[in-house]
Amino acid sequence: MAAAPRNPSAAHVGPYDYTTRAHSALYDKNTESQVINPAGVLQATYLVDHYGEIPGTLVRNAATVYLTAGARMSQDSEQLHQCVRKSLTKEALSRVMNDKEKFLVNVNGVLLPDGLLFLLTLISLGYTNTRSMSSVYRNQLSLLTQKMQAIPNNNIMEFNTYVKSLVKLLAAGGERCEDLAWNLLRAYKETGDERFTLYIQTKEDAWKDGSINWGANGNEIMLLAENYYKDAVANGTWMQVSRDKERIIALEAQIRTFKPVSHKRDNKQESKRTDREANRRWPKWKDMPPKGSDPKVKTKDGTKYHWCTHHARWTVHKPEDCTLAGEAPAIASAAPDDAAPRQRGRQRTAMTTVTADASSDSEYDTGNESDDSNSS
Repeated sequence: MAAAPRNPSAAHVGPYDYTTRAHSALYDKNTESQVINPAGVLQATYLVDHYGEIPGTLVRNAATVYLTAGARMSQDSEQLHQCVRKSLTKEALSRVMNDKEKFLVNVNGVLLPDGLLFLLTLISLGYTNTRSMSSVYRNQLSLLTQKMQAIPNNNIMEFNTYVKSLVKLLAAGGERCEDLAWNLLRAYKETGDERFTLYIQTKEDAWKDGSINWGANGNEIMLLAENYYKDAVANGTWMQVSRDKERIIALEAQIRTFKPVSHKRDNKQESKRTDREANRRWPKWKDMPPKGSDPKVKTKDGTKYHWCTHHARWTVHKPEDCTLAGEAPAIASAAPDDAAPRQRGRQRTAMTTVTADASSDSEYDTGNESDDSNSS
């Protein structure tokens, strides 16, 4: 019985239109690769999603078998070859043709192009299937919490689509993320929806105690999360603030409206003391009265000073020569050590009667000190 031609009359001629069902079905059908799995069983594997799992030698061995037989699979191979070939630009086709030994199969001394090997060659040129790329995808899967926070309104469907794309990229290279379930659980609990977080927590507890099991691709848990999200959105409860949280927000708003207690009086008194110190026109030691039996005369920086009981201050004039002697009662010249602060307070009160005389003081002295400089 003669073998069926590789290009039957029903085969499509010209560019393929993947928007049509017929052409997309041809592509899907023809990208199935018959390979031997680790258990030794012949099975159909979708080359596009699992090219990293299928060794090129297995694809070539399978191609040799069905191209030699010349049956329907040989026709499918040629259709796939034409489909992919006509989809390439001249530059891309030129690159693939430079490696034509990778997709040509010797069948009884004739080199025949195989569609699966042609596609595998194209993928190897257009995609860098290295360990470093797998590490990138794994790292992205470990940062799912940040991805969830970056998605507007924590859209679970958009998040799941992102995760599935990374999982497929890993699977295409023959690898997978072992801790995907844990990464998904952490990310789902970062949505900010309290009810959803509680729901995910119950699923996590069941997973930890072995009540439920999830596959390595995470499809089961993603389906649970997506179903909850769809239902919550439909009922208008997604990201709805709980009553307890509403009360907390209201209390925080009230706290922000409270004004701090004013200490204007204390601040005003402190300001007066500061102003008084800043406006002082003589050294502070001149206000310190002699204690007990201390002498009432002393010399400082070459100048002799007398304790004036009328000014309650050290001055260059003698008390008996003070111009205030006849205007205000004399203030005690000395006070016990333990009463010195109280005595100075009374002295300052008495000094309020002579404020006008202070305007005629010298830089550090008051009253008639400049006139008494000779008497000193």
